[in-house]
Amino acid sequence: MKKYRPFISLFLILILPLLVYGFMKLVSEQHYKPIETISEKIPNPGGSPDSVFRSVGDFAFTSQTGATITRDSLAGKIWVCNLFFGNCAESCDRIHSEISKLQSDTRDHADVRFVSISVDPTHDSVAVLKKVASRLEATPHRWYMLTGNPEQIRKFLHEELNYEDIAPEDIAAGLLRESTLRLIDWEGHFRGEIYDGLDHDAVVRLSIHLDFLENEYADRKAGKPIAE
Repeated sequence: MKKYRPFISLFLILILPLLVYGFMKLVSEQHYKPIETISEKIPNPGGSPDSVFRSVGDFAFTSQTGATITRDSLAGKIWVCNLFFGNCAESCDRIHSEISKLQSDTRDHADVRFVSISVDPTHDSVAVLKKVASRLEATPHRWYMLTGNPEQIRKFLHEELNYEDIAPEDIAAGLLRESTLRLIDWEGHFRGEIYDGLDHDAVVRLSIHLDFLENEYADRKAGKPIAE
């Protein structure tokens, strides 16, 4: 044991303080918790044996201003997505009330967007979307309300955002049973969990995860180390 004492002393004097300093520096700079990626994994398109997370695919829909919004419009952005339609009753209003608060809380956050997609695009014209957006005080370049080709929307919601098809009879009755929100990062990956927009606690978690995700993105852009 005596022959190891010089090495132990050297470790305690020189190496241990450096390790402690490095750990404390990381902790002090790490102002968020990593938010889990919940997208499915797929084979790497580049041929690498490592799988990669699947990203949300392309789309091209029309917003409340008449502008065409595509997947590229959200490149490098963190976005929260939900479903709605113009004649939706109480549930849509409750969800949009929560999103409206999130929009207000993140008004100075340049990398955050909100995306509400109509499940009744046949009736939800740009004029209808504009009226809904005005009532909710949705900022046009930050909160997109989208309509488009019914089959393209149905396919996108089902295949890319993992929403179940909405029953036509529910839409006719002004009912939307689908109340979940998706949190999607700058690379098009689902993060955190599937949030119930009618559950206030779930929306609070979404708000916290949104903040953490923004901080993670800022660190990535600055080239800082990311905790796993």
